[in-house]
Amino acid sequence: MAFTGLLAHVGPTVALDHGGTLRDVSIHNPEGIADPVTDDEKYIAFALHTLGGKPLAETRHASLSIVSTSFNTGFTMGTGDSLSAYKPPTGTEAGEAPVLVARVAATAQSPALDGMRYTLIDWHMNEIGSGVVADGALAIPSDQPMFCVELSR
Repeated sequence: MAFTGLLAHVGPTVALDHGGTLRDVSIHNPEGIADPVTDDEKYIAFALHTLGGKPLAETRHASLSIVSTSFNTGFTMGTGDSLSAYKPPTGTEAGEAPVLVARVAATAQSPALDGMRYTLIDWHMNEIGSGVVADGALAIPSDQPMFCVELSR
């Protein structure tokens, strides 16, 4: 199950396989991000996949990721007609660390998720939270530097 694109163009809820949904999506842009994600676009990349080839309701392990965009602090896109990977447009500034990440909050809903244990993983692959999915709804927070969610039963 995956969706990548402008959520604002398809509506507030994305239908997933087997009766699931992705809903309540909000994107939180950090102060100073070069190109904030706006409500009239809501660009996201979402994936929920099983490990081992079994359907979600039968798998013992799955993974979920939902991200939007990021830029180096101070990044600016220049102007000009160069689209070459070897020569960015005039005035482009690469910026520097730290990377500013537009974090995504959402709820993944599926009866198959009910009772699964989840572990929130950050960009350095460290565990930053865990729990058990209740009522088939996994709320993904935007107040933590979450990169992916590992699911198991």
